[in-house]
Amino acid sequence: MDKDQFDQATSSGPQAADGQALNARRRLLKGGLGLAPVAMTMASRPVLAGTETCHGPTGFQSAPPSRIGQTPSCTIGRGQGPSAWAIKSSSNYPGGADTANRHFSVAMNDARLFGSLTVRQVVSGSFGSAGGTSEDKEVARRVAAAYLNALSGQGFPMTVLQVQQLWQGYISKSYRPGGAGVVWKDAAQFLKYLNYVMSA
Repeated sequence: MDKDQFDQATSSGPQAADGQALNARRRLLKGGLGLAPVAMTMASRPVLAGTETCHGPTGFQSAPPSRIGQTPSCTIGRGQGPSAWAIKSSSNYPGGADTANRHFSVAMNDARLFGSLTVRQVVSGSFGSAGGTSEDKEVARRVAAAYLNALSGQGFPMTVLQVQQLWQGYISKSYRPGGAGVVWKDAAQFLKYLNYVMSA
């Protein structure tokens, strides 16, 4: 309401001013309510769809999904999955054949599961007669790929130490992203995160 409208409303008496103010409020509410669905729709969309930066395990736990009911996804810093590493020649691994032929137990600093296999065997899914469940093997394949991604220095959201801690936490069923809070105990939690930071 500008100065002239205010002067006119106040000179016409209190009832006229109340009526004009009421009409002004109604117009404002009608206009505002008309925009509410558009505002709510805009608020639920990611600002830069498809360009979300991948988070480490702590950030993954605390970052809400961009859409309710969906697993978060990222593109910036996303690593190659086990299938991509499995088809590469050993010379294309970070560190070459030394890395490909490194025992998984040495790479993970833990010999409790798949200790006699090489990184290349694990990432390729060549477990032979090694023990472990099918879930253990799938987590191990993705952890081996995460290890190679961390070594590659291509902006992967985990360091080699974080990958080792993730694997050790999986084996002991006591992984705490960020050191406190929620404890990851089952394969589904680990696979959800590893699928978030790597392609299939």
